[in-house]
Amino acid sequence: MIISVLVFACLSLPCYSRHGRLIGFGQSASGLTTSSDSPCRSNSVCGGLDHDILEFTCCEGKPHKGAGLSCCGKEAFITTQASCCKGKVNMNLSQRVSDCCGDTAYDPLNQLCCDSRILTKNKPHSKCCGKVIYDDHQLCCRKGEQYVHPKSSIHDVCCGNQTYNKENKCCCSDLIPTDKSPNEICCMSKERDKRNSIPGVESSGREVSTTVQKFSQGTPSHLSGLAACSKVNTPDGQMCCAGKLSNRVHGKNLCCGETPYGEADEGVLCCNNTLHHGMKDGQRCSPSGHIYRPSTELVCGSKLNYAGKHCCGENTYDPKTEICCNGHRHIRSGNMSCCGVTAYNTSSLQKKCCAGTLYDWQGRESQCCGNILIEAGSNQTCCSASGLALVYNTQPGFTCCGFHYTNASLWSCCAGVLHPNLKPNTTKKNNDPGHKLLPLGDLTLEDLCYKNGMVETVSVENNIRSIVMVNTMLKMASENRVQALRYPHYLTLPDHCGSPELVPGNTYIWVKTPSMETSFISDLSNYSSPLHSILSMCGHLILPRRHHLSSFNKT
Repeated sequence: MIISVLVFACLSLPCYSRHGRLIGFGQSASGLTTSSDSPCRSNSVCGGLDHDILEFTCCEGKPHKGAGLSCCGKEAFITTQASCCKGKVNMNLSQRVSDCCGDTAYDPLNQLCCDSRILTKNKPHSKCCGKVIYDDHQLCCRKGEQYVHPKSSIHDVCCGNQTYNKENKCCCSDLIPTDKSPNEICCMSKERDKRNSIPGVESSGREVSTTVQKFSQGTPSHLSGLAACSKVNTPDGQMCCAGKLSNRVHGKNLCCGETPYGEADEGVLCCNNTLHHGMKDGQRCSPSGHIYRPSTELVCGSKLNYAGKHCCGENTYDPKTEICCNGHRHIRSGNMSCCGVTAYNTSSLQKKCCAGTLYDWQGRESQCCGNILIEAGSNQTCCSASGLALVYNTQPGFTCCGFHYTNASLWSCCAGVLHPNLKPNTTKKNNDPGHKLLPLGDLTLEDLCYKNGMVETVSVENNIRSIVMVNTMLKMASENRVQALRYPHYLTLPDHCGSPELVPGNTYIWVKTPSMETSFISDLSNYSSPLHSILSMCGHLILPRRHHLSSFNKT
């Protein structure tokens, strides 16, 4: 009975098309929307079955749990955790940093795909020679098969499948290197005879051009009006709206799509670039492009609701008793917060939120890496940069540089930027990126409640990075107080290359290391309200101290 009432309630509510047109009570929506775009619900059809687009992803007719996933054929995957190659999902290597070798994903920073084989690089700029690898100190000579030869000088080039020094030898059409006589022009007689036998080639060796010169035909007449219609250069007495010229009328100085209109025009409303006439006083255009009356109506997405509450997805909720998490309503109780579509109690040590994914935590030492929870002692490494964190299988001799995981013998790192190691089997100073970015949920109260602010400018001199911060505050957990710091606030990092990149305009948390040097910890730029996020966690000072995750601070 309850389900029947809910279905009736949905069908009885008026809905809107995408073009601002009102669908009245009981009016059919056929012709305005398709079955997969019904304005009366947040569901869609996948393989003949309804699914909630806020909870599922549809891949070629097959629904998968989780919203906003990427599709690989009929399978769904997360681009930060896997890659798609020829319809096959490859786990444990993010598509953000991978390439495809057939249906297998590989890391192009440390590997090569040579003739459908994945090979390990031995130099930063190694290349393929058929099925093998070569570098700048070698030559790949191709004649039927590929042959790799060492370069004894910078003048060495290929002659068939052999090499020769072009300063003292010649290579002609027979592809056999021969000694070069003083003042001799290699292969002159042979090439002259060859050219004279080929039509369309002058005796000088230059090809006879057979290309017909293309003359300018001028601007096509159908484009002349568009070319003249721009708000920068519009003819007198006319106005330009969306590329269309119209005669200027006094009082009509606004554009609605291609149509001019005036703010004082009676009964008109511009909604979704369409000018509507016969509108009643008080009607407005919603952010989603639908016409409604704010005093009595509320548009949530494409669905009309009664005014007085607030939107949660396409439905309404009461923020005094409920919490809205990505379009899903939950009863509010305790210190509730959202983790994706789920609500949880932030005071509980039983749960841990990693970028919208909620985990059973039990207070164990662990680390969020994007939306993945890495348990302490696992054979996984998290590499992170501003706005992106990726998980890799741990390998000896590899290190993080931003969100990349690289062979330290091939690449060095400075402030999150990769540089090739030109000498084999050596690593440069500052290859260790030092402290990594940690998510907000991984910080201890001592870390969290120290210093945070927005980076305004960054400067580097002699590997010392100086930073000017604004809106900086000091939160002392021991004294339970907040202090605004001097504006602007100035600090330094003694090891520029060993610290992550700092993005001006982003908000960061800083702590002091045991040596009392300032150390960068966490980027809060993805949080809509960084200050509230920090203070809401700092306010729970009566909670048991979380395990310190210093073991995750280093690569």
